[in-house]
Amino acid sequence: MSGTFAHREINPYEPPQAATWVQWPLLPPERWSEVQLRVDHVVPGTMERRIWISGTTVAEIRYYQSARDTVEVNGEARGRGSLWDASIVTPTIEFWLDGDGYRIPARVDAVAGLSWLTLFRLTKFRLTVAGQVIYEEGHR
Repeated sequence: MSGTFAHREINPYEPPQAATWVQWPLLPPERWSEVQLRVDHVVPGTMERRIWISGTTVAEIRYYQSARDTVEVNGEARGRGSLWDASIVTPTIEFWLDGDGYRIPARVDAVAGLSWLTLFRLTKFRLTVAGQVIYEEGHR
């Protein structure tokens, strides 16, 4: 073998490398005004919301309740509620979206209430990204 670089063979059984976005810094608050997003589509459910956003970043955000409240971004869990929370739905879950070399802080506020048809349903839901409310229902 010639050259100074060692050749590394690809191992298909090797676990994938860590995602690079984990190492990206959070967008500082003084730059939050640069984030411009719009909601393209919302699919409501009794205890679930799917929200597609575009603009500064493009993402599918899914909030759902299973053993504990979960927020997924593009199919990957980014935030979870506490197992020890005594409420039916955790009121706040903080997570982040991928930006261009940085992470954008985001938050879901969800409240469940009683319903005649489904026993429980989301009565209030709010999605906040970089300090801006981009989607809201029931919080008036």
